[in-house]
Amino acid sequence: GVSGFRLIDAAFGALAQAVPQKPRGAGEGGTSSYSIGGYDAEGRYVLFREAIMGSWGGGYQREGIDGVANPASNSSNAPIEMVENTAPIRVERYELVQDSGGPGTWRGGCGVGRQVRFLGERATFQFRSDRRKFPPFGLSGGKPGVGSNMMIEEVDGWKQTPTKFTRGFNHNQAFVHHQAGGGGYGEALLRDPARVFVVRSGPSLERLRLMPPVEALRKGRKYLVGYVGVMGAQEGLPYLLRAARRIIRDKGRDDVQFGLVGGGPELEALKLLAVELGIADYVTFTGRAPDQVLLEVLNTADVCVNADEYNPMNDKSTMNKIMEYMALGKPIVQFDLAEGRFSAQDASVYARRNDADDMADRIVELLDDPARRATMGAFGRKRVENELAWPYEEPKLLAAYDCLWAK
Repeated sequence: GVSGFRLIDAAFGALAQAVPQKPRGAGEGGTSSYSIGGYDAEGRYVLFREAIMGSWGGGYQREGIDGVANPASNSSNAPIEMVENTAPIRVERYELVQDSGGPGTWRGGCGVGRQVRFLGERATFQFRSDRRKFPPFGLSGGKPGVGSNMMIEEVDGWKQTPTKFTRGFNHNQAFVHHQAGGGGYGEALLRDPARVFVVRSGPSLERLRLMPPVEALRKGRKYLVGYVGVMGAQEGLPYLLRAARRIIRDKGRDDVQFGLVGGGPELEALKLLAVELGIADYVTFTGRAPDQVLLEVLNTADVCVNADEYNPMNDKSTMNKIMEYMALGKPIVQFDLAEGRFSAQDASVYARRNDADDMADRIVELLDDPARRATMGAFGRKRVENELAWPYEEPKLLAAYDCLWAK
């Protein structure tokens, strides 16, 4: 159990006092585990348990290892396909937790993130994790990794839970768990800067072609608000639909059509939400679409939107849609996220985080100001052409691989 994993960390930490170049920093604190026992949609009893593996700490001349089992464990992370075929659940996210490894001359490994939605009728849910209050320690001046986190989706939003608990679980309820990152090794400022590479997600201007608008996409209305991306839980699209309702119903703007390009696990639920909000006639869902459709919608759009909600991952991620909007010279509305603001700069206006009403107000503000839209669009296009397009990023990626294989 957890005690055994922590004893191993303690033993390695003690050994580091005598032979500092042998042990690694502490790992994620042991396997996280959840169990679901209940009934599927057809009333059959199901019992399912999954273990989630994490990370190793950094060591002398050894980077930490991402997303692997604790040294005391002999298991591995389960493939999504196997998990979803075994139990009435849907894995909505499976990722490395960005920047969770502790800083050091050799960084700690990144922990694993898993977001899972229960598709059965009702169940008892049991969860065990560790290393939240006391994150994995670093060695020889290395910093600790980021502690673990666990949240459950309630009716009024995501709520943090204890590290260990048993509770009821309802149909369509979800949890998201981030394992802790491993501790770093050595002083971070001694890390060789020549081995640090920042490679941004840059758009290809050959693919993202400027085209004349397709007026039929406006459905007879004056304006088109565009969106492209995955229709998933983390993309914040309910915020966009609620912003659309405020614009159409509360503000009485029947001159705005919304065009949403993309497929994903939440597509059907989003269509139902548009019906519930009374705006279905004002929202076009294309589903998964080829580049030609994407280009037609975005080239026609007067304003483009990124509805990604504020959370630690989205706040630090470069979203491809932002780059695509800028490449096509489109003004943007998005929530005020750190990386989104860095990428778009003056090509975007920034709504209050996770505030659908403020997003609606910012959209209308831009629709009613064509001169400002033109200025913002030109700024974004120029920034991509001169700084952010893929030809500027490709050499950095190749240099990183050359450095990696140099030894």
